Amino acid sequence: MKKKCHELNQLVNDKVDQQQKELNRIRLQIAETIDVQETTRKDLDLLASNIRELERHSRCTINTRSLLVDETFVFIKEIAEYELDLSIEEFIFLSKALDY
Repeated sequence: MKKKCHELNQLVNDKVDQQQKELNRIRLQIAETIDVQETTRKDLDLLASNIRELERHSRCTINTRSLLVDETFVFIKEIAEYELDLSIEEFIFLSKALDY
């Protein structure tokens, strides 16, 4: 009977040791996953901060004012057809006169 009790204790202890090892492995995996998630979260926060900084530096302010046109600078004159012809004839006449 003592031998069977000892075998049973050994079997239970082995099973408990095996479960303890598996539990430790799972705890380690959870800790690593949390660490990776924290790193990922920190990386994302850093990237978001960098993006905000880039946006802040890439903005430029453009101030515009409406263009005011002084009406005295704009001349509207209807040119009659004969006036255009005279100006061309005058140009030809002057250029011939300069050739002599």
